[in-house]
Amino acid sequence: MLVTQLAFSYIAAPFIILSFSGSLIVWARTYFFVHVAIMATLAFFYSPGKKWLVKTQQRRLGRAAEEAEEEEVVQRTSGTLGLPDDPEGDLLEIRREVEMAVENRRRSGSFAGVVNAKKVARKVHVGKKTM
Repeated sequence: MLVTQLAFSYIAAPFIILSFSGSLIVWARTYFFVHVAIMATLAFFYSPGKKWLVKTQQRRLGRAAEEAEEEEVVQRTSGTLGLPDDPEGDLLEIRREVEMAVENRRRSGSFAGVVNAKKVARKVHVGKKTM
């Protein structure tokens, strides 16, 4: 972000100064850094560095394509937008797992001093008058 801001300031300077000689003075005081960067970039892309960059990009694209294909397989096996095909079945499975965990804790005695929520709910429900 800092580089972008510096480059835009450098490029906009002639439009603020409104004179060619003043623009050259500003650019000279900043050592023509944008001009140098542009020349270095052009030299890189006209050198063998371009071939290296293209090979690297193709390797990355190949890996990205493989990962995308694997992700597509996962998406095909799961439901739309990553949601399960049978959400009710998944919720029932979660409920069974929680009930089993609660029952295991009751058996081990780790719920010794805990109030039974079902009994409390029944008492509250019975205590209310139905309209």
